[in-house]
Amino acid sequence: MPRAALTDDSRSTARSAGGGGRFASAAVRAVLRRRVMELCGLLVALLGVALLVALGSHNPADPSLNTATDRPVGNLAGPAGAVISDILLQGFGFAGALPGVALLAWAFRLATHRGLGSMAARLGGLVVGLPLAAAAVSLLPMPAGVPVEAGPGGAIGPVLAGAAVDGMSAVLGPLGALVAHGVIAVAAVGAVFIACGLTVGEWRGAGRAAVGAGQVAVVAARSGAAVLRRPASEPDPPPARPQRPGLFARLSGRV
Repeated sequence: MPRAALTDDSRSTARSAGGGGRFASAAVRAVLRRRVMELCGLLVALLGVALLVALGSHNPADPSLNTATDRPVGNLAGPAGAVISDILLQGFGFAGALPGVALLAWAFRLATHRGLGSMAARLGGLVVGLPLAAAAVSLLPMPAGVPVEAGPGGAIGPVLAGAAVDGMSAVLGPLGALVAHGVIAVAAVGAVFIACGLTVGEWRGAGRAAVGAGQVAVVAARSGAAVLRRPASEPDPPPARPQRPGLFARLSGRV
């Protein structure tokens, strides 16, 4: 066989091997990238759950930036959870849960390989959405005894809502308050959507999943309560031993 033919065959084989190596390398990189995204999603989800647990177990008497005490921390997330929950609840009220919700939404997008898109938009929506959501919550009618010392909108919500209502009322008169309420609500919802990065369909899916998880939790709680209310069963009495006839009965039977 001519040397030129051998050279061409060797080059084509090398190119094929190189192409296969590049393909395998790209496939391996893609798999690793997916696993890394899933791991990041898990870590972000744990962080979001920890933040929500800190808010749910908040105790105003725990040591924080505005409470100096030697009592042990009762927050389930520890001293850091006590400080962070105090800042969020006192500053933004119920809207302080938005960072935890946003973290769970980010975890969902990472775990499903959808990415977060523009991280600057997510952080910007979160920063803007916190005070807007606090203002929107402060406008809602709330029952007495709200378990937040600063109120449902925290310290920032009523200030922002009051400024918006006063500004709109000065321009539009009695209609200004209604317009201000609508603007705050729409702006808060838009900022929350941008912060979380979920589509309308994904919000619906998350809502259905939350409802399903809540139903499972309710059924489990009812089953546990029924077990606790059930009286303890008394131990079964030992089986009765058959009575053997006495000596005189056996003797009389033989006679």
